[in-house]
Amino acid sequence: MKPWCLFVFLCGIFSFSFAQETSVLTVNNRHFRLSELEWLYRHTGQAGEFHLFPEHVVHAQLKVQEAIREGLDTTVTYQREVAAYRRELLFRLMTAGKANAQTSREEKVRILHAIHPLPQNLPRSAVNQAEQRMRALRQVWTEIQGEDAFRRAADSCSVRCTAEWIHRLDLPRDIEQRIFSLDVREISEPFFSPWGIHVVQVLDKRTETTDPREAVSEASFLRQWREEKIEELKQRHSFSLHEEGISDLFLNGYTSQELFSYGGRSYTGVEFSDFRTHIPYSLRRQLEWFVDHTLLSDEAAELMDRDMEYRMALLHYSDSLLIRAITESKIAPLLKDTIGLQTYFETHRPRYKWELPRFRGVVLHTSTKKIAREVKKFLKKLPESEWESAPALTFNGAHAPRVCFEQGEYAIGQNAYVDKIVFKQGGFSPVGGYPFTTLVGKKVSGPADWTEVQERVIREYGEALENNWLKELRKESVVEINEEVLKTVNNH
Repeated sequence: MKPWCLFVFLCGIFSFSFAQETSVLTVNNRHFRLSELEWLYRHTGQAGEFHLFPEHVVHAQLKVQEAIREGLDTTVTYQREVAAYRRELLFRLMTAGKANAQTSREEKVRILHAIHPLPQNLPRSAVNQAEQRMRALRQVWTEIQGEDAFRRAADSCSVRCTAEWIHRLDLPRDIEQRIFSLDVREISEPFFSPWGIHVVQVLDKRTETTDPREAVSEASFLRQWREEKIEELKQRHSFSLHEEGISDLFLNGYTSQELFSYGGRSYTGVEFSDFRTHIPYSLRRQLEWFVDHTLLSDEAAELMDRDMEYRMALLHYSDSLLIRAITESKIAPLLKDTIGLQTYFETHRPRYKWELPRFRGVVLHTSTKKIAREVKKFLKKLPESEWESAPALTFNGAHAPRVCFEQGEYAIGQNAYVDKIVFKQGGFSPVGGYPFTTLVGKKVSGPADWTEVQERVIREYGEALENNWLKELRKESVVEINEEVLKTVNNH
């Protein structure tokens, strides 16, 4: 997300204050207050004794902290998902119900964006050359297909090219209007902004509304809301500009003096210099964005401290992403190891025994006892995988079939012939034309191979792997649970 975006302040680090309440659970350096555990208990569908619930939280936190050690909190996917969720939560809180139904709809586009930066003091002849280069690039883009080809074409012209999803308000209004007016696959004519010369192709558009007027209405609402929120924060915190520092900034392009203050804190040109590095726009516009960014960022930080619902919802969402990512990294690949699965099955074979035995084999009906003996002898020489087709090919002629059979695995009550011959119960009538019935196979107490109970074996093998993994993480961690406090809490 760009530094000038409406919700750039949404990307801050989690920080919590525990001055008002003693922690009842600590997992390494992460502390949980009783109110936070109660929130998690209510919002994660837990059941049972509340004083047992912290163990679930410990397991989750061990995974989260392992994910952070592995750097999974630094991935682009994670940061984007958390930023999007944080933005949604903050918007809901800060607008305080002022948004109408349209504001819940979000319009975004995926663009391929080529930009040729232009210094403000560049001669006109150099500007013309840059414009011709971008027109040539646009012409090449119209003749080729594929994102990689577009990038290579931009590289050949020494032009910076990026592919990204953007929302309304991610870019200044003049650039936004040009981009959102394009159709999918359409390529813009080269256009100027204070950043330089742009050529943009829209690769995809997504929105929950089919009426573009509603999306425009949402953007207008957001702009109006932002302006009103900034003014509200300025008044609440006694915001004031420092004219001397601002004059020095505009005169020299840099200053170390104070630029503005509010809420008992001052902000200097040094902090502004770090911020403006990422915003190639006019100095006055950069300063306006810095003020907005600072006010909204501080407001978001205050919300993190004073609104537990927001803080816990965000924490639970981000932790869930990390748990899923580290589990997929550590456990999921092992569940594809067929040797490991078979070994686990063999080691724990007794737990997969059936409550009642079954018969696995062939139910054979023949016209004579002699044929029955021949088929039985014949089958015992073959692997079971060939039993289904071999007897018919060997013993049945085109005009005089001599055997009738079926192969399978039968529990009591599934086959009358098996019930009578193997399990000694019930009775049966011979098959017409095949008066003699013989069984070839054996009585078994459980599955022969893990694939017969594949879903269960994978689930239980995964649970075993996870339990062993958690035991190792627990050995290397410091976990403290205040059991006395937890036992005083009524179950919810």
